[in-house]
Amino acid sequence: SMPRTPTERVLWAAVSLGAGVGEEISYRGVFTSLLARILPLEVAVSIAVVAFTVAHAGRGWRDLTVIGVIAILMHGLVLWTGSLYLAMAVHFGSDLAAGLTYGRLGDKYGYPAEPLPPPEPAATA
Repeated sequence: SMPRTPTERVLWAAVSLGAGVGEEISYRGVFTSLLARILPLEVAVSIAVVAFTVAHAGRGWRDLTVIGVIAILMHGLVLWTGSLYLAMAVHFGSDLAAGLTYGRLGDKYGYPAEPLPPPEPAATA
């Protein structure tokens, strides 16, 4: 659901911070570093990009393409700065802004505050 109440916004900020720090450490830090010990850096980064993208599956091919491009850019940012800190901040800020924007748009366009129930299973013959 979209963060719409003050409590939901605070919780969204916490989730965004966790994702920004955790995913950058996991994919651009540890995973890439371990792979780079046994593979050329370009191969290690490529595998990490694919793993990060696949981990976000379920969003559709267009979204996965965008996520893959973002993963490449974030690896570039880490390689350029030599640190995960800026990548963590960018990831956190992006997730936070997206969630808060979704919440505002949900209010603006009248999306229901509660998640919609799952569709009923199709009848079998």
